[in-house]
Amino acid sequence: MRSLSHSARPLGKALTCILAPHLKPRRLLTSILAPSSSMERPDPSSNAASRRMARVRQKGTRAELELRRALHGRGLRYHLQVPLLSNPRRVADIVFPSARLAIFVDGCFWHGCPDHASWPKANAESWRNKIERNRERDIDTARRLETLGWRVMRIWAHENAAVAADRISRVVRDRHDTQSYARRSSYFEYRR
Repeated sequence: MRSLSHSARPLGKALTCILAPHLKPRRLLTSILAPSSSMERPDPSSNAASRRMARVRQKGTRAELELRRALHGRGLRYHLQVPLLSNPRRVADIVFPSARLAIFVDGCFWHGCPDHASWPKANAESWRNKIERNRERDIDTARRLETLGWRVMRIWAHENAAVAADRISRVVRDRHDTQSYARRSSYFEYRR
């Protein structure tokens, strides 16, 4: 059976010639045939705001780097940017696989920090919806990972990296101790 993109290729070429010569057929077909996203992007309130938002990092933020330095200074080794769920795709910022611990470093603005959240005045409704969806996704991610046996910790960007690293260090050590005890006890039960 032919895929939609293969069978629609002649249509895509025709549309490309007529509607948008600068777009590739696949991109044009995707935009025409795909259902519209649940969130329409509003126009930026200004060019300065647009440039500012384009510079926001998704990974390797200052808060994340400070936390990683603090964890490394405590002798902890970890993995970075690990996709733990595939559908929908969710990526943890810092992961301790053997302890099954996923760390998410959340920005105060993007995840609606209870202490520092600020609500933009321009495109207010759109931003509120975006941030609320981020919060819902965070809860869903934690629920899914905990169902799979993972411990999820969320660190706010405003938190002191040393204090957060101490909390994480305790959890990693506790989970390692619990897992090694479980392995030892099951080994001795097997030997009886």
